[in-house]
Amino acid sequence: MGRDAISFNGYSYSLDRRSASGDLFWRCLTDGCRGRLQTDEGMNQPVVRGADHSHPSSIEDVAYKRMRERAVTETTHIPQIYQEEANRLASSEAASAMLPVLQSIDTALFRARRQCLPPLPDDRADIVVPESLRFTGAGESFVLLQMLNNDIMVFGSPADFDAVCVATHVYMDGDIDILEYLKEVGRIIADRMS
Repeated sequence: MGRDAISFNGYSYSLDRRSASGDLFWRCLTDGCRGRLQTDEGMNQPVVRGADHSHPSSIEDVAYKRMRERAVTETTHIPQIYQEEANRLASSEAASAMLPVLQSIDTALFRARRQCLPPLPDDRADIVVPESLRFTGAGESFVLLQMLNNDIMVFGSPADFDAVCVATHVYMDGDIDILEYLKEVGRIIADRMS
């Protein structure tokens, strides 16, 4: 037979005991948590008692899981993901009040995103652009030039490259060590233009 249960502010409680006056005392359902709640017999006027909960509320947990999932599957900036999820909860004052501040969870969200990305190479020769990153969302090639030793890589769509080829001025940046490579890129652009 199930026990009486109640949910309040995103936490779930089971009935612990009844007082002689009819008040109900509730215990958090999470094992080891010391969170408590007291209500009258009609379950009105809930009053939080005892220690703070040792875990996030279910609302907080659901919002965090949704943010983490988005951080892993999207390229949207982490602060923007947070703001959008906070806006989703804005209609409920209690829910939005329980959302953790960005600074308390952003490190975990950035870490989750980083674990899904390929590791940084130790050397330029080890750079391999994964097939999934070689094309734009529209299916156009995104890696325009990749020298054999990976000293120079040019990213952009063919339309971007065509725009560079018809430009009257092309500015490139780099130090003296890559000057020859920049000249090579310039020759490739000149060949493409002719």
